[in-house]
Amino acid sequence: MVQPLIRRQPFLAAIIVLMIFMLPPADAGGEVSAAAPLRAQASPFQFGREWHKYFARAPETNYEIAEMRNGNIIAVGSRVTGIEDVNAGPVITCFNRSGISLWRKVCSVFPEDIYVTVTGTDDGGFAAAGFTHKDKGILGEIEGIENLEDLDELKGMVETDGVVARFDENGAVLWRRTFGGLAFDEFVSLVSTGDSGFVAAGMRDAVTPLDKREMRPWLIRLDTLGNPLWETAYATGPEVTFSEVIRCDDGGFATAGKAARIRYSEVAEPALVDADFLLSKFDKNGKLIWSKTRNLNRDEGFFSLIQTADGDFMAAGYTTPKNGNASSSVISCFRSSGALRWSRFYGGSENSLIYSLIPGADSTIVALGNATSLDKELAGKRPVLEKGAAAGTRDKGDWDYNAYVIKLDGSGRKRWSTFFDNASSHNIISVRSGGYVFLGRSRGTAKEKAACTLSKIPEDLPSIGS
Repeated sequence: MVQPLIRRQPFLAAIIVLMIFMLPPADAGGEVSAAAPLRAQASPFQFGREWHKYFARAPETNYEIAEMRNGNIIAVGSRVTGIEDVNAGPVITCFNRSGISLWRKVCSVFPEDIYVTVTGTDDGGFAAAGFTHKDKGILGEIEGIENLEDLDELKGMVETDGVVARFDENGAVLWRRTFGGLAFDEFVSLVSTGDSGFVAAGMRDAVTPLDKREMRPWLIRLDTLGNPLWETAYATGPEVTFSEVIRCDDGGFATAGKAARIRYSEVAEPALVDADFLLSKFDKNGKLIWSKTRNLNRDEGFFSLIQTADGDFMAAGYTTPKNGNASSSVISCFRSSGALRWSRFYGGSENSLIYSLIPGADSTIVALGNATSLDKELAGKRPVLEKGAAAGTRDKGDWDYNAYVIKLDGSGRKRWSTFFDNASSHNIISVRSGGYVFLGRSRGTAKEKAACTLSKIPEDLPSIGS
C-alpha cells in the first residue's frame, strides 16, 4: 500500500494526558518479551479518544493491525537499521483491549521478511503477509524505514518474493510460505476465506524492453497449511496495482487499487501519464468477472474497500486534479455489478486522502485518513498541539500530516469527525468490545523520535463540524 498527504485548524481545547507506554527491548530475537516502559510523554488527546498509546520508536514502523478472536490486537511492522546491535526484521506486537502491550517479537529467524498486512484466523491466531528479500543481509545495510514510501525505495534495490506466514495466538510460527518469480513480487493485502484458508493480493513485476517495470495484479489462494490452490497474475496494459482484497458475500473476492499509465524512455526517468481508480471482481476460483476503471483527474486511486450489507461496494482513496492543486479524499459507491452509484469528496484547502475504510453500525461507514488542513468538509473538533509546539512556531517539515477519523451515513454524508494533530494514520478496525482502534504514527519533534501509536475512539461521538 502506498501512502502520502495532510491537515490543520486552530485549537479549541487542550487536554494533556501523561501515560506510561510500552517499548520492548530491540533484541527480543524472536522470544516473547515483557515490554519495557516508554518514557512518559504528552498525548495529543483529541475529542472522544478513549485511550492513546505510544509503543515503539523509529526506526520501527508498524503498518497494520487486526483483532484476534480473544479480543487482543496484533500489530505488524518492521525494525530496519544499520546499527549492528539492533536486529533487523519483522516485528509483531500483541495488545489487550485496553491497548496494553502483552508481548512483542522481533523475528530473527526470518530477518529478511517485512509484513505489511495482517488478519485474524479462524483458530484464534493470525496470519501476516508482505515481502521477503532474496538478497540475505540487505536489511542490515539499510539506514531505516520511516514510512510506507521508504518501502518502495527498499523494494527497488533487491529482488523480493511475496511471503505469507501463519502464527498461533502467542506469536509462534505455524508455517511460512514464499511465492514469486525473477523480479520484484509482493503482497499488500490478506483476507481469511472463512474455511481456514487465505487469499493474498499484491503485484508481480515483469521486466520488459527499456527496463520497463510492468506491475501485474496478483491474487493467490492458500489452504489452511499455506499450499496454493489457485493463482492469477495477468497483463493489463496499464500498470495495475492492488491495495486491498476482500471476501464477498457470494464467496468470491473483490480488489481495489489503481491503473496507471507510465511513459518509459531510454533517455529519461519513467513519468506518470495518469492513474485511474480501479475496482475488480473475481469469482471463488480467481476468475476475473469484471474490472472497472474511472478517471476524474490526473492521479487517483483507491486504498481501501468494503462490501455493504446490501451488496454494494464502497472504495476510498484520493484524487489529484490535473492543474496540480490539492488532492481530496474520495469515497465511491458501486453496485454489485460494478456500476457507479455515487462519489463524494472530502477535503480541506490542502491535501487529504483516505487510507482505511470500515463498516460501522446501522449502515454507517468510518474512514481514517491524513490531511494537511482541517477545514471545509473535514472541519470538526480542533486538534491539540503536542507538548512544546506553539502555534506559529511549528516547523512545517515536522507537521506535514494530521490523522483524522470521519463517520458517514450510508450515502456518504458526514455525521462527525475528529482529528489528531502531528500524526499520520495507517489503518482502522472495529473491535468486539465496541468502538474503533486505529494505528498511526506521531511525527516526532527535534527532541523526540517519531513513535508508533495505537488509539481507541467510541462507536459514536456527538455530531460536530460543518
